[in-house]
Amino acid sequence: MGEGVAAHLRALGVTVSVSEIDPVRALLATHDGYDVVRVEDGAVGALVVSATGWPGTVTPHLSRLAKAVAVAGGTPGEIAWNGALVPVVPQVDRDEDGTLILDRGGCINVTAAEGNPIEIMDLSFATQAGRGGRGCDHPSRHRPHRRVLRGHCPRRRHGGTHPRRRP
Repeated sequence: MGEGVAAHLRALGVTVSVSEIDPVRALLATHDGYDVVRVEDGAVGALVVSATGWPGTVTPHLSRLAKAVAVAGGTPGEIAWNGALVPVVPQVDRDEDGTLILDRGGCINVTAAEGNPIEIMDLSFATQAGRGGRGCDHPSRHRPHRRVLRGHCPRRRHGGTHPRRRP
């Protein structure tokens, strides 16, 4: 998520700094031409975009340093703002320290665009319609039924790699 946000902001002409605790990801960000900085240093007077998916990532202290904060992806509580929020314009509020909070810490990349991109919706609906059409063409092969999953269902590891298979 963070890589995409950084690439899009850079394409729009924004100077982007990256804060990354994973040394390999920090090295990749450096390789891609981003300055890798401590989050406190990069936040001063900046738009801080959290793409971690972890609650409490943007602390009240970090929020106080930033000019504005937003969440890409969206996990409840990812931004902890200071005090009550005062509406400025739709989807933008200001906390007691004057920091702008976009979409009250919600998934701004979805809500500001009012939903998923049309390409995603087209693909999703086409897939559903295609599957539904197959069910109508061959109803005997596609009767409603229940499947019981047995055994261990491994979770995917960070980075999208597959877990090791059990013997």
